[in-house]
Amino acid sequence: MAGTIRVNIFAGVIAFIVIFLTALSENVWLVSLERGLVAFLLFFLIAYIFRWLVRMLFPPTEENAVGNHIDLVTPSESAIDLPKASENEPPDTFTPLVTDKIQRNADVHTPDNIANVIRRLTDE
Repeated sequence: MAGTIRVNIFAGVIAFIVIFLTALSENVWLVSLERGLVAFLLFFLIAYIFRWLVRMLFPPTEENAVGNHIDLVTPSESAIDLPKASENEPPDTFTPLVTDKIQRNADVHTPDNIANVIRRLTDE
């Protein structure tokens, strides 16, 4: 896009300062702060849309387009340096993780305990 995100932030900050200071003369500071934040968001989004339109109307030239294209060609296997398997190294063996079984405490939710809890809550 034309420019960077700094352009959006700059436009938003300028809008925030102008709206906050003008609203501060007639409103309390909290209302002025809210209106300034809304102005920041609106001008940030407007600047983003404006930058996007400029990018669509005036595409970058070749010298500015460095890094905008992906090379989708797969290199040949001879060009890739693959690690050689050594005969002296033992093969990696997979050992799965053994965990303890999770058990549920059944005595916590017995009908007697639930009835006692309800009795305590209704007494308060």
